[in-house]
Amino acid sequence: MNCIVYAMIGLPGSGKTTWVLKEREKIRMAGGSYAYISGDEIRRMLNFDEYAYDKRITDHLSCLLVEMANVFSEFYDVIFLDEALLTNTRDNRRILASTISPAEELSFVYMKTPVASCIARRCGSHKGKGAEYWERAIREHAAEFEEPIGKIQGCDLIVEE
Repeated sequence: MNCIVYAMIGLPGSGKTTWVLKEREKIRMAGGSYAYISGDEIRRMLNFDEYAYDKRITDHLSCLLVEMANVFSEFYDVIFLDEALLTNTRDNRRILASTISPAEELSFVYMKTPVASCIARRCGSHKGKGAEYWERAIREHAAEFEEPIGKIQGCDLIVEE
């Protein structure tokens, strides 16, 4: 069974999860099966502070997510990998592409959303320290995601706001 893996690319608040929710409904309506693997949800389950992205934790989390996708590909038609830290740089995308199972078709989905919209969406759901953290994080990482189209090689789908 061939499985399609959609790896989401985009800043926090860019619409990655919203896009996944719409797409998985289409798959369900067509009788297909899907798995949704969310880095945010796994961090919450493991009681990791959402605001502390220690590199050791994120590296292990990335390995865990890829391994989950490789195992689940046997059982699902489509897998959604919703973890920006897996796909935020070309190097990370290259690593992901090299570690995904040969039985899977990997497609990158790039959410091309203006920084101001990402800040408004993400900070609107957080108050105080959380909103300040997300605004700073989004601004710091914006350059990684706003590469010219030629540098976003390997992106199979670009979703614009």
